[in-house]
Amino acid sequence: MTEDEVKVQKAIRQAEYDSELKIITERLNNAISKEKKQYASNIWGSIAIFALGVIIFPFYEPARGGGEIAIWLLRIAGGGIIGIFGIAILFSKRQMEPVKEAQKSYDINTRSIKRKLEKEIENIDKEKYYSDLRAADKALDKQKAKEKEAQHQVSLASLLPRLNQEAINMGEKLPITLTDASIYLCEVKELYNRSLFSPFWDKIEEIYSFIGSYYDTLSGIKDNAITFQKACLEYKGAAPQFIYTDDDIIALSKIDEFITELNKTIEIAQADFNFALIYEARRTNQLLIAGFTNLSSAISGMKNQLSNMTSTLGAELRNIHSSQKQMHNEVITLQNDKLMSYERNAFEMNNLMIGQHNQLILQLRGMSFK
Repeated sequence: MTEDEVKVQKAIRQAEYDSELKIITERLNNAISKEKKQYASNIWGSIAIFALGVIIFPFYEPARGGGEIAIWLLRIAGGGIIGIFGIAILFSKRQMEPVKEAQKSYDINTRSIKRKLEKEIENIDKEKYYSDLRAADKALDKQKAKEKEAQHQVSLASLLPRLNQEAINMGEKLPITLTDASIYLCEVKELYNRSLFSPFWDKIEEIYSFIGSYYDTLSGIKDNAITFQKACLEYKGAAPQFIYTDDDIIALSKIDEFITELNKTIEIAQADFNFALIYEARRTNQLLIAGFTNLSSAISGMKNQLSNMTSTLGAELRNIHSSQKQMHNEVITLQNDKLMSYERNAFEMNNLMIGQHNQLILQLRGMSFK
């Protein structure tokens, strides 16, 4: 409620008060005027009767010569005239009672209307106060929401490059894991050639530990990609690109070639009675790798599980870059120096990470397991 609105409301209430006061004042004045006229009429009537009695009775012929009886009659007549005069005056006073009641009602109504006016004006002032208070609270909430959103945007601006860096750090483990697994595969082939049955399967289990680690790394990159996309949808600035694209899936899926080569070696070993005998003896041994509980289930299901993971990761990467292209045309640059500083740092970091990324992808693509 504005100051002008308050003034208008008060003026309306004052006008209503003045109107009601005018009405009851007119009623009182009418009652007083009417009763004053009646009172005056009664007084003058009483005086006239009294005067008539005074004039007539003393000169009433029978009374003047009537002796004692006439005197008493004269006294009685005089008393009657005085009584009539008294009754007239009393009647006149009673006629003034409605005037007093009207005056009393006027005083009560005046006080009541005045209190009502004061109460309504007080309520208007209270409403103005609470209206201002609500407006101030609303403005404060709006400011807090704005500050919270600004902080959230700054947080997102720092989160995006951090997710990219984490994805690069995880990705750098992939060629290392594959290299270690390849070394073990060479050792496995050597163990087969030397007919070392148990060491052969021990080394196979260790290789699947590397494969499980590779799977977990791809899963971590996928989770990063999902988090990155959600952050981009909330971010109102110019977001950097996610460090991996769906074009990288072939390189990230290099593990498939390794598993193909590994499975060939395993199939050759299983065709040999002695290797197969040892395998059957330990195939159900506990082996917790990427959700698999034993070596047998890992050998039969790991390749499909990795294929599903790379397919899911590829879909996430396509979604990220598709949504980022759309958002690039709808970017809202926030006028926030801190946020702009974060954005500059994010793009600078991204440019540095692109070099790491390219080196990683080339390294994966160049790996061979034969």
